[in-house]
Amino acid sequence: MKFGNILKANIQPEYEMYYIQYNNLKKNIIIDEFIFIKQLKMQIDIVEKFYNQNKNEKDLLNFSLLNLFAILKIVKKFNKKNEINITKIIHHYYIKKTFYKDLFDSTIEHNQQNIDDECIVCYEKNQYLINPGCSHNVCWNCSLKLYQNNFEKCIVCQKKINSNPLIQKLEGLTQIRYNPIYHNALSNSPSKKLIFLGIDGLRPDCLLFAKTPTFDEIIRNGTINFDTEIITHAISGQSWCTILSGSKDHNVHFNEEVEDDLFQWNIENIFTFLNSKKINTSSFTGNWEGIKNITKDAKTNEFFNSNELLHNDKQVIYKTISKLFEQEGDEFIFSYIGGIDKTGHNYGFSMQTEEYIEYIEKIDQLLYDLFKIIQKNNYSLIVTTDHGGSKYTDFTDDQSSIFDTIDFIKGQKENKCKGIHGLEIPQHKRTFQIYYGNSYNRKEILGKMYSNHIYEKIVQYFKPRPPPPL
Repeated sequence: MKFGNILKANIQPEYEMYYIQYNNLKKNIIIDEFIFIKQLKMQIDIVEKFYNQNKNEKDLLNFSLLNLFAILKIVKKFNKKNEINITKIIHHYYIKKTFYKDLFDSTIEHNQQNIDDECIVCYEKNQYLINPGCSHNVCWNCSLKLYQNNFEKCIVCQKKINSNPLIQKLEGLTQIRYNPIYHNALSNSPSKKLIFLGIDGLRPDCLLFAKTPTFDEIIRNGTINFDTEIITHAISGQSWCTILSGSKDHNVHFNEEVEDDLFQWNIENIFTFLNSKKINTSSFTGNWEGIKNITKDAKTNEFFNSNELLHNDKQVIYKTISKLFEQEGDEFIFSYIGGIDKTGHNYGFSMQTEEYIEYIEKIDQLLYDLFKIIQKNNYSLIVTTDHGGSKYTDFTDDQSSIFDTIDFIKGQKENKCKGIHGLEIPQHKRTFQIYYGNSYNRKEILGKMYSNHIYEKIVQYFKPRPPPPL
């Protein structure tokens, strides 16, 4: 049966005008994208207004479900006809509406007449009962609670069930079974999005010193540790390989090794691990060839390397934002900011280096839009750096003589860098970890942490949550 006929057969005639006008939208399916989106949003607003005005007086479960399904169906038709994907845009619009949110509210009662059976969970009679696919009935509210707590088996007979009452009800209304469109829309497990922002060469004290309102808000509302120690030498190749693998046994000793396009990992890294779990992985990097090769196992890997540092970092941030709106499913994005490190080498890693601090502040401004998207959509964010640094002129003659004896530091001196890193001193080895989002509490982690801890935090983020006990 065509959905238009299903909709017509199930709508309440007395408020027919407040439903999504599916057939009218269908007639205008091949029109300008922005006009169609505007028309559909206006109709969603009509549904929302009617729902809010009447939800305390009427049982509007069928109304909400049918309108949601109408939205999903018409968007699918539009995408197919126009070869344009507007799913994300519309999804982000309707999930904020009360008629959608209330579908998941187990405190809302729905009416069902002439039911004498009792719920096997709460033992109440005359409730709106759902049959989850076994011989037992569960009332609407209990069914929704079981679903929200990830129960996959009947608590009595242990038969595998479909515990989502919304899908059960919608399948009954539409007479369409196992339609992935509404299974995804009514999922209890929304896609997990984790952005890992790797900022090369950002000294923790300089981050706190600079005027960075975006970072200030992330720090203020996140889980933080500013006593993280690098477990390798304080150079990029070693450090990023450890951060992205959770191990220092990667046999990377010099940056030149990862700057070679033939570089290959000898151990599992976060990209290969997540790829094996069917999680979308992306890497957006710039300014340093080594990071392009370190992240080559990401399914999407883009590298920006113009002559202008800030332009490359802008592209990384803009591409990250774009990716969040186009990709479906669980997603891990590694976004690498390389300009701060380059600026540190050019002028010195120090609170007293004006150019270094100014560049940090510019990156903070660029991150504002990304942070607001993360905040608005309940995505998660991890931020860290690979090392700190210092000004070359801050070293005494005796201290600077060590640069002639350490191979991986010689190049910095030979290139007449004003900023240096790689020594076993706090300014070079101390970093930070910031965790922000709905999966993280607002707290400070007291005590020392290490750079390899981040890998496990990422793995844990994508692990499914076990169902809580009854």
